[in-house]
Amino acid sequence: MTINSDDDANDFEEAITEIMYRIEGISHFTIEQFYTFDYLNTYVMLYNPTVDNTLSQWYTTFSGYNTQMQDQISLSQSKIASNEGKIDLKSYVTDRVSKFIFSIIV
Repeated sequence: MTINSDDDANDFEEAITEIMYRIEGISHFTIEQFYTFDYLNTYVMLYNPTVDNTLSQWYTTFSGYNTQMQDQISLSQSKIASNEGKIDLKSYVTDRVSKFIFSIIV
């Protein structure tokens, strides 16, 4: 199997790139917030919650990010599956890596 056209390759690249940016954004925000707890400041200031309520809010927030991450990964898998037969992923990745390495060397 090979890429049938440049349009197929471009559509695939755009779809996967969009999903990967979403995953990266969710991951970055979650990791950053996990260590700082800054996102809880407004909640604490507005509601003056107990420690248990604050922990519950923290858990609910990160459970939500986990769900979003899983949804994005599922979307990525379905995009890849929908392009099966249109794009040879091994050739696609090899081509992308080769272009990247060449751009560094030049």
